[in-house]
Amino acid sequence: MPSDTNGLLRQIKLNEVEGGDFIMSEEKKELDIISDRELSLGVKAYGMEDYPAAFAYFLKSAEMGHDNAQYNLGLMYRAGKGVEKDLQKSAYWYQKAAEQGKSEAQFNLACVYHTGEGRDKNMEKAVYWYEKAAEQGLLEAQFNLAYIYQEGKALKEDLEKAVYWYRKAAKQGEAKARFELGRMYEYGQGVDKNIKKALYWYGQAAKQGYLEAQTTLASLYHYGYNMESDFEKAFYWYEQAARSGDRFAPFSLAEAFDRGVLIPQDIEKAVFWYFKSSEFMPEHLKRNTRLEELEAEYPGEYARAKARYLEELKPGRKYDFGIGRDI
Repeated sequence: MPSDTNGLLRQIKLNEVEGGDFIMSEEKKELDIISDRELSLGVKAYGMEDYPAAFAYFLKSAEMGHDNAQYNLGLMYRAGKGVEKDLQKSAYWYQKAAEQGKSEAQFNLACVYHTGEGRDKNMEKAVYWYEKAAEQGLLEAQFNLAYIYQEGKALKEDLEKAVYWYRKAAKQGEAKARFELGRMYEYGQGVDKNIKKALYWYGQAAKQGYLEAQTTLASLYHYGYNMESDFEKAFYWYEQAARSGDRFAPFSLAEAFDRGVLIPQDIEKAVFWYFKSSEFMPEHLKRNTRLEELEAEYPGEYARAKARYLEELKPGRKYDFGIGRDI
């Protein structure tokens, strides 16, 4: 099962409307030239936030068969910009552009069939259009296909196809795809189990700041699941996870500094991270008698750590694990 049970990477790609090359040439038919001109005027009006005018220009261009204009109409009908919101008409124009090979329209049409917003829900048609977009290299479509095949609810599970599409998206730099690919290598889903490849893909996602990858690496290196422990790397990824906002990592760091586990004991940093963990688990701090013990045993370290923590809360200051610097 995918780790993110909330669903797809994307739903509908509501990006800015797209223009096209406005090229006058003898080869272009007069109708094409007019269509390009209307599209160009529509993009200009849209940029000036004159949405009704933009819609009117796009409609003229779309009716002449311009795929970008058709796609733009799909976006505007969905968002209700310049026209009353109408998901069915949005789907209609997405399909017009999709049939001409526009990958973003193919993706959005797939989402329409996937969610049932604007058309009756139909997973076979959703996968058909996802594949059309994915084959053209659209990252979002590649990820969604992988998720569908991995989840095995809407369609029969196919882990080999999931790996194939996750790898495609991962190579384009999608952090969630890299993380999921790491999981599949770790557990041998759709691919031979390979902890080295799992660590590689987890690492790629973690370096992009993907929190779940950071915490996964910290646990793997700490407890040595299917591999030898590496406390130095475990501590490093606990630090990164704490920076990324993980609610449990600060407490893990506090205990590590307190007990001298993974790294040399440092009471001042232990106290700092105990306080830091209170931002995520305030009730836990109230029940944590260890802080009281540390205050009694190490009053100097306790006072400095608390002062540093309070200083960090001031605007324009940041501390990297007890070492302050201006930002």
